[in-house]
Amino acid sequence: MQARFTWLWRVLIIAAGLTIPACVKNDNFLEPYRFIAYVDPVNGVGGYNTLSTNMLVLRDTILPGTAMSFAAKLFAAYDKEVTLTAKIETSLIGEYDRLAQSPGPSPALPDGAFGFANAGVTIPAGATTSADSIKLVLLDASRLDLTGSDITYTIPVRLNTTLPGGLSPEDTLRQTIFFRVTFTKVSSAIPSQGDSIQYIQFIRQSDGTLLEHVTGFGASINTAATIPLQIGISLAPSLVEKFNAANHTSYTALPPAFFSLAQSSVTIPPGGMNSALDSFRILFSGMPQPGKYLLPLQMKDEGAVIPGANKAVYVAVETVPEIIYARTNWRIVAVSADNYHLIDNLLDGKYYTNWLSALPEGYGLPPQWFTIDMGQVNLIRGIMIRYSPYETGWQPRQAKVYTSMDNQTWDTGQTIDIPMAAVPERNMMVHLPASVSGRYIKFEVTAVQGAPPTGVSMIEFAAF
Repeated sequence: MQARFTWLWRVLIIAAGLTIPACVKNDNFLEPYRFIAYVDPVNGVGGYNTLSTNMLVLRDTILPGTAMSFAAKLFAAYDKEVTLTAKIETSLIGEYDRLAQSPGPSPALPDGAFGFANAGVTIPAGATTSADSIKLVLLDASRLDLTGSDITYTIPVRLNTTLPGGLSPEDTLRQTIFFRVTFTKVSSAIPSQGDSIQYIQFIRQSDGTLLEHVTGFGASINTAATIPLQIGISLAPSLVEKFNAANHTSYTALPPAFFSLAQSSVTIPPGGMNSALDSFRILFSGMPQPGKYLLPLQMKDEGAVIPGANKAVYVAVETVPEIIYARTNWRIVAVSADNYHLIDNLLDGKYYTNWLSALPEGYGLPPQWFTIDMGQVNLIRGIMIRYSPYETGWQPRQAKVYTSMDNQTWDTGQTIDIPMAAVPERNMMVHLPASVSGRYIKFEVTAVQGAPPTGVSMIEFAAF
């Protein structure tokens, strides 16, 4: 029986969930009453007892992350009750940095910032796992240095026992659990935008309405939270001058009378990081005098969430002097043999649908054409097209415009050159060499911007 109890004295304390070697060959383990927190150091520091957690820093609150706790476990059952206690050993922070090959020293651990909600656990005789856990807690957040960027503290927690002999000083590292506690500041941003610019145009139609002018963008936070977070946005007219100076432009602030925000705040639900892409929609109610205007908007610096780096968006508004014909009664009456795919999208007034010349086995190369019945005779001075932002090489480069009164007899047509759009998602107004009257208009794309040529693609077509 003495041999059996000698074997049971070889006790191993480890963090719950860690892999236990099937066979440990080390003469040090044969010493009775010697407790060590053994971890096989495979893959560098990742093999040691390291537990990570994350806490989110709001403006006035710190949200706890994963519980900072672990249950003690014995390698084999012992015939006596084992009591273990935990202590923060700041002297071991440097040892962690050495093992992890950290690029720099871990931040100093402020006195009194962390402590224990439970510093002791008991493993009953004959058991291998404690019924409760060592629990590390944040005691005083005001002692932390949260003035800069996100910060990670290393907190070494060393185990000890009241059994005779205690834990061997030579095995300090193997008796230690390293908590890595990261404090992440929650901030808001405009997803995929940054401090960017969106281009829109005011284009009046002959019936007095404006072509579709609804634009919007969303909000995001840099990390998911456990509570709902409200993000606000506001007009920032002071940024117009700053934008002009940085980009060598001369925009004028868009007068508030011509727009409104559908909503000035949005809530990101728990566990989420993004709002809908059009959460902040800008509604335009009128058309200012022809010119170029700028509408700057930025995240509000209020509430629980602070604005991050990508906090502003600039909406550049251009008012076009040309008035396009209302297309309510327009219809496409003919297309080229290779050109049938989504042709009606050219007249739907939507900036997210397009026409693409196509064949069942490939793409339709130019020339490609379509004929439109405008429903009445119009004096045509030019055409409007809107490029697709996704098929840059398929944008028309040259075209011929024909007109007819009866869809039978056609004029000789006029050739127009169409420049590459500096901003893909905008309408191009191209004047004809000479104004011409007709009820029917035929638009034939003879060349595209890409080389070698591919198919032809456009989003909208109109005439003025």
